Amino acid sequence: NTIHVTGRVGSNPEPRYFDDGKVVVNISLACKRKYHTAERKHLNLRSGEEETDWYGLEIWGQTAEFVSKFVDKGARVGVVGSLQIDEWNDKSTGELRSRPKVVVRDFDILETKAE
Repeated sequence: NTIHVTGRVGSNPEPRYFDDGKVVVNISLACKRKYHTAERKHLNLRSGEEETDWYGLEIWGQTAEFVSKFVDKGARVGVVGSLQIDEWNDKSTGELRSRPKVVVRDFDILETKAE
């Protein structure tokens, strides 16, 4: 599968290095939902009211190195990758939790935080 997502980085990247030389960066991405006027009315959303979806991004190799050096929290980015669902049991409640994750193939900086 392939997913294209554009949003703002929600956390500063921190690379993790493995003994075999591989590197991974995991960051969050906030994506605001946009609605047509008719959809807003159907969903009872007021003008200007927004919803945000959060995705986990898993970035490997040279792209991970690039992201760790040049991307900060708040940057607007575009990614292409494969959508996966991470599942785990909550340690405090035992409840099954899930979160969408994008294993990134292509990463573009569209706007830095300062812009």
